[in-house]
Amino acid sequence: MDEKQIQYEDDVLITNDVARAIEEGELVAYFHPMMDIASNSVVAAEALVRWTLADGTIVPAGLFVPSLERTHTIEGLDWVMAELVSTYLENTGGDMGCVPISLNLSDQHATDDDFAERLLSTLEWHGVDAVMVRAEVSAEKLLEDMGE
Repeated sequence: MDEKQIQYEDDVLITNDVARAIEEGELVAYFHPMMDIASNSVVAAEALVRWTLADGTIVPAGLFVPSLERTHTIEGLDWVMAELVSTYLENTGGDMGCVPISLNLSDQHATDDDFAERLLSTLEWHGVDAVMVRAEVSAEKLLEDMGE
């Protein structure tokens, strides 16, 4: 068995494990504060995915996201994160301490004509004002398409 085949089989196993983790609610959003250094205040947050195993072990995204990217299944994780962020913002009820949250999304959305409408619908369903979410779409695919 060659190295590419082994990588592919590992990716499929990880992808299947992540799909199960999504069903079990094991993926959680951690919020990394973004500071304004002039005022020393939190002005935004970045949503980061973490996988919490049944034993409490926290798996960093770097150990599973690359497999999802290679198997082209990362979009599912993006929508899970959109739901987690929307639910968090919905539950804060517009608390004055709440800041806009940045979602890091895969480059697969860069060419999806329905992406913005779907994200806005998700936010609206949760009663979240769109100004509270910033979508940061990876430019990797766009740069490839442009020959960069």
